[in-house]
Amino acid sequence: YGEALEDKRPSLGDDMAMRRYADIPMAAMWTYERKVGPRVTLLADMKGAASVAHVYGQNLVAAESMTSSMSPWIFSPGNLKRIIDREFVNGINRPVIHTSVHQPRDDKFPGLSLFIFGQYFNRHEAWAEMAKPWVDYLSRNSLMLQAGRNVADVAYFYGEEAPLTAIYGEKVIADAPTAHAYDFVNADALSDALSNDGADVVSTGGARYRVIYLGGTSRKMTLQTLQRLAALVEGGATLVGQAPEGNPSLAGDANAFQALLSKLWSGAAENSVGKGRVIASSDINAALANIGVAPDFRYSSGSDGADIPFVHRKLADGDSYFLVNSNERDEVIEARFRVTGKIPELWHAETGQSEAVSYRIENGETIIPLTLTPGACGVPQGSDGRCACNQESRTDCTCGA
Repeated sequence: YGEALEDKRPSLGDDMAMRRYADIPMAAMWTYERKVGPRVTLLADMKGAASVAHVYGQNLVAAESMTSSMSPWIFSPGNLKRIIDREFVNGINRPVIHTSVHQPRDDKFPGLSLFIFGQYFNRHEAWAEMAKPWVDYLSRNSLMLQAGRNVADVAYFYGEEAPLTAIYGEKVIADAPTAHAYDFVNADALSDALSNDGADVVSTGGARYRVIYLGGTSRKMTLQTLQRLAALVEGGATLVGQAPEGNPSLAGDANAFQALLSKLWSGAAENSVGKGRVIASSDINAALANIGVAPDFRYSSGSDGADIPFVHRKLADGDSYFLVNSNERDEVIEARFRVTGKIPELWHAETGQSEAVSYRIENGETIIPLTLTPGACGVPQGSDGRCACNQESRTDCTCGA
C-alpha cells in the first residue's frame, strides 16, 4: 500500500507518479462535519489514487478511512455512513479504518487510543456487539465496487505544474464533467500508458477513454507533452481544451512548439488532425454532447439542487452503477443509465437481496424512477438487469453486481 501526498505537500513530487509503483494505491479521507463538508484536498487525493488504479490496472483502491481527531468515541455507523459513501463514490473500494488500537485489558474502559486520533474501532466501542451490519455494509460495497472495470469517458490531463493535492488543495475541481466519469492522467500516463484504439484512447491497465481533456495547469505545457498529445490526436484521439499559452520550461525548440500549436489549434472551434480532432473548448460537457457521446448517467428531479454523483463498473455480464444522494433531503428522481438490453433490479445493500423495479428503455437509455434518502443508493445492472437499492426503508442502499 502507498499513500502519497494526502494534504498538499507538493514539494515531494507528483502524487500519481509516486502511487503508480504501489501494489495498491491509497488515499486518505478524514471525518468532517456535514455543514462544513470534506477537505477538498482529500477529494483530489482519493480521485488521484483511483485514477492510478484505473490507468495502470490495479483493481484495488485503498484509503485511510474515517480518520478523526480530538473526537474520542463520538461516532456511530449512523454518522459515519455518509463519509464512507463519499469514499465509495470517489473510487475507493478497500477502506482501511484508521484506526483499531490493540486492547490488551478488559478492565479498562473505553480503552487505549492512538493519542488524539480515531476511529476507535475496537471491541470496547459502545456499539461493538452491534457492529456486524455495519461491517457487512462496508464489506459488501467494497466487493461490489471491486467487480469488473471502472468506466470513465474522459482522461483529464491536469498539467505538469504541480500534483493534484496542490492544484486542488484549496478549491474544488470545477471544470470536471458531471454526467460522465473521468480519470486524472499526468504526463507519465500520456507518454507511457495511453495509446490509440480507433477513436478511443486506451491505457495499459484496460481503461478506455472517449476524449482527453486539458484541465488543471495545462495552459502551460512542455514541448515533449505537446508532442505526445499531437501523436495521440493524429492516431485518432479527440482532444478537448484550449491551446496552451506557452512552454514553462527553457528546454525545447520554440519554433517546434509554435508549429505544433498551429497544427492542433487552427483557430476553428473544431480541427481535424490526422485521424483525430481537436475541440477548442473549456466546457467538457458541451464538447461531449457535440460529438455525440451521451451522458453515462443523468437524472431529472422535481426539486432544485439535487446532487447525485455516481460510479459505473463494466462487468463480464453487464454493468453496475453506484449512486450517492449528497443532500440532506429525499430526492425523487428519474434516473437514466447509458445501458440497454438489460432488465434492471434493485439490490439491497444491507442484505444482498434483490428485487424487480419498474423501468423503460428509450433512446439508448434505461430509465428507472428512484427515491433516494440522504445517504447512498446503488443501481447496478447486470446481464439480467441486476440493480440495487433498499426500497423498503430507503436508508441503506448500495450497489451489487
